[in-house]
Amino acid sequence: MVALGCGAAGQLYASDETFLKRAVWSEDRAWLLSDSGQMFSVAEKDTAPRFEYAGANVLDMCVADGQVRVLVQKEDYPYDRWQLRHREGGQWVDDTAIPVEQPKPGEAVPPEPMAMVCDGGGVTILTHDRLLTVTGGKIAGIGLVGKTGFGIATVLATPHTLYVGYNKGEWGGGLQSIDRVSGAVKRIEKDGGGDSLCVGPLNTDCDPVNGLVPSPWHADCVVASIGLIHMAPHGRVVEVCDGDIRRVYFKNDDDGFGGNKDASVRDPSGEGYSTVAFYGLAVDGKDVLAIGMDGLYHVQGDGTAVVEPLPKFTKIAPFWLNFDRQGMVLVMTSINRRAAVGGATPMLISRPH
Repeated sequence: MVALGCGAAGQLYASDETFLKRAVWSEDRAWLLSDSGQMFSVAEKDTAPRFEYAGANVLDMCVADGQVRVLVQKEDYPYDRWQLRHREGGQWVDDTAIPVEQPKPGEAVPPEPMAMVCDGGGVTILTHDRLLTVTGGKIAGIGLVGKTGFGIATVLATPHTLYVGYNKGEWGGGLQSIDRVSGAVKRIEKDGGGDSLCVGPLNTDCDPVNGLVPSPWHADCVVASIGLIHMAPHGRVVEVCDGDIRRVYFKNDDDGFGGNKDASVRDPSGEGYSTVAFYGLAVDGKDVLAIGMDGLYHVQGDGTAVVEPLPKFTKIAPFWLNFDRQGMVLVMTSINRRAAVGGATPMLISRPH
């Protein structure tokens, strides 16, 4: 491994820091978290990233009131608690210590959090068997009724429901909802039925869900982006309203590997075997901005889209970022390589302006 430099915890190594699982905006900086718990920040004029040491390995992060919050496993703690921390005056300050259930028989280590979301002044933490809400130092927890999925988790919190999208690469992922009162876990899907493979607007076995935003077109609905590049790409943008799934937008990748130019479609909608893969989402007025593998798509509620090319990325070693667009930052992540045969893919960071 190649040492990049030194931080509060010692040397920083260039092994897997580009396998980014979270990216947020705070203090005029893009904050980047790898799936190994390393955290960095980059400002627009920086020539090198800043290694951010939060006092321990970072399990997840989110932003509340413009400030980064992290969930850590402190090195001097036993494995029976996590610690929430936040930034104050450029320093990390402890918030709430969260008890963690000990391993069940046959389990080697305590469960790790699947995802954390800053939610209405509090923090919601999802594990494989519990939903924890931390507000004002008080912890409320409910047990989950039903099995969660696995993979890279993307979450969207509403007052009554936690939506969880899963990215398992070539093994799909899908979408679930979790009732925040009862803990009931429900799979949200609509496949093509029968023996056909990977048809339907949202197929758990085939469709990694990479982005979730509130729908700008219908109240109490959510929009999800689906995308996978596993040699050939596929993806689409869908809207979910009370369990009903509408295919909003797709684009056949006619000239790509495995393209649809000389092959029959695999779905009655006209969607081909090779389609554009989509990743991050953001609400842009009455449009949804979807980051595709080949451009920025302004998706409208009627199923049309205006496309602009992806911008040029600048290397701020070891990361590739773009700060040119008002209201957002783009950064490349290699994390999908862990579960699919493909290259780096873009992440979207919303930047208030």
